[in-house]
Amino acid sequence: MEVCKATWDEVRDFCKKCDLAIVPCGVVETKGYHQPMATDAILSEELAKRIAERVEALVAPTITVGVAAAGARAFPGSLQVSPNVFRDYVREICDWLVFWGFKRFLFISAHGPNGAPLAEVASYLRGEHSARCAYIQFNPFYTAFAEDLVVSETPFGHAGEAEASIMLHWRPDLVKMDKAVNYQPKPTSSVPGLEKFVDYEYDFGYLSETGHWGDPTVATAEKGAEIEKRMLDFLEKFIREELS
Repeated sequence: MEVCKATWDEVRDFCKKCDLAIVPCGVVETKGYHQPMATDAILSEELAKRIAERVEALVAPTITVGVAAAGARAFPGSLQVSPNVFRDYVREICDWLVFWGFKRFLFISAHGPNGAPLAEVASYLRGEHSARCAYIQFNPFYTAFAEDLVVSETPFGHAGEAEASIMLHWRPDLVKMDKAVNYQPKPTSSVPGLEKFVDYEYDFGYLSETGHWGDPTVATAEKGAEIEKRMLDFLEKFIREELS
């Protein structure tokens, strides 16, 4: 059940039989010419809705703006908040979910920097409310189910082949394949043992002129559909066995 689309009495009845809440999170950042800037929030929300169709769960409102947007200072439209603001915001939402009877939480974020604040929220929920919590960082998670499906040089790059395939399957209306281009990131060093420290908020514009890396031109909705099936099969088993 998606709380935002339900009526209060529907939520009341749902709370009586279910104590699992899924909290999708993202960020607003560059995803190249072909994907919307809220891609990470969209991916998290779509995965949350689909797994909630398999197991009983309440899908909380998607937290669209997260922390440390890639290229925040280089790509117009980027939005971010501080880790403390993000953490406190999520925690207060979860406090209300606890008030309504939810004791199990699955956090989904397609944006890596959200992970540390979410870990703090999970620690708080466990300590204060004896809640059970799990976290999916979408980007490395889906790679385990896609390695035999991809063909490009850097298929799991930022808005690259794999990610674009999932978007084509879930939200084709938001993907502009006519604008998709193959772009590989600039190396930070070509000498072993020498590495330039990179701040993705400030330096992403240098690393990628397009705001993405990888080859989305070889992405297909069919690949995305197969990745989805594999992810959901795994997640359903995990929730029933490990988060029950």
